[in-house]
Amino acid sequence: MVPEIGQFIRRHLWQLLLLVPGALLVTATHEAAHAVAVVLQGGTVREFRWLPTWSNWGSVSYQFPAGVEHSGVIVSLAPYGGWLLLAAWVCRPT
Repeated sequence: MVPEIGQFIRRHLWQLLLLVPGALLVTATHEAAHAVAVVLQGGTVREFRWLPTWSNWGSVSYQFPAGVEHSGVIVSLAPYGGWLLLAAWVCRPT
């Protein structure tokens, strides 16, 4: 079994090398979607963290002016809506 694991790792080494940059790209995109949702609703992004730490992958701190109506649900779900839009665009008929 150990030789098979070694063969698997050798065949997929380039994927392992892309793991860290890929994770950083996905984290930055995810947090950017939160930030875009905040800005589109009239808020201000106070802090944007996309480099992972031991405690979390990333975060966005934001603030809305008094009296500005906003939806926390939209801010929370923005990355997933973005991924759905990307999937729909990629899977569109040609």
